[in-house]
Amino acid sequence: MVQVVNAEVMVLAVIVEVMVLAVNAEVMVLVVIMDAMVLAVIVDAMVLALIMEVMFLVVIVEVMVLAMIAEVMVLAVSTDAMVLAVNAEAMVLAVIAEEMVLAVIAEVMVLAVIAEVMVQVVNAEVMVLAVIMDTMVLAVIVDAMVLVVIMEAMVLAVIVEEMVLAVIAEAMVLAVNTEVMVLAVIVEEMVLAVIVEVMVLAMIVEAMVLAVNVEAMVLAVIVEAMVLR
Repeated sequence: MVQVVNAEVMVLAVIVEVMVLAVNAEVMVLVVIMDAMVLAVIVDAMVLALIMEVMFLVVIVEVMVLAMIAEVMVLAVSTDAMVLAVNAEAMVLAVIAEEMVLAVIAEVMVLAVIAEVMVQVVNAEVMVLAVIMDTMVLAVIVDAMVLVVIMEAMVLAVIVEEMVLAVIAEAMVLAVNTEVMVLAVIVEEMVLAVIVEVMVLAMIVEAMVLAVNVEAMVLAVIVEAMVLR
């Protein structure tokens, strides 16, 4: 009976050792699994960090491209405004040149009228010496009155033409100002659109960062739960 008891004790000892070894093996397997899961979490975090860096670089590149496009558009608008200003100056100079030419023409016509009057006066003096003084004086007076009427009509025509040119110049200047204001409004709208796009991109990046943080927190909770288990 003692031998039977000893045999049973030995069998129990073997069974206990086998169970201990099984438990140790399970523990080692769990440790290996936890190591693998921790490594997987670290790899996921590194991949997410790389993705975030790439996305930040993409956003920075897009912002730089948008800034370059805005600068090019502003330069184009400035060039258009300068061209319009040069055209307006050229038109004003053309109007001034036309007015100067009209003034010279008016002076030449006045000199021609004065010369004609002087010639008629000389003719009148010669005719006065010839006896038909009364008739020639009346003719000279009529000619002078006709010339005065013609000169008044020419002066009125020049004044009317100058007024029309002034109105045209004012209308052209107003058109140039209106076009410049429209271009300024378009530039402001484009700048606002760029700002809105940048804000939307910033919100998207914030949402992605929050999602990454939430995922990291969930992974941390899972790891803690596994460690506690």
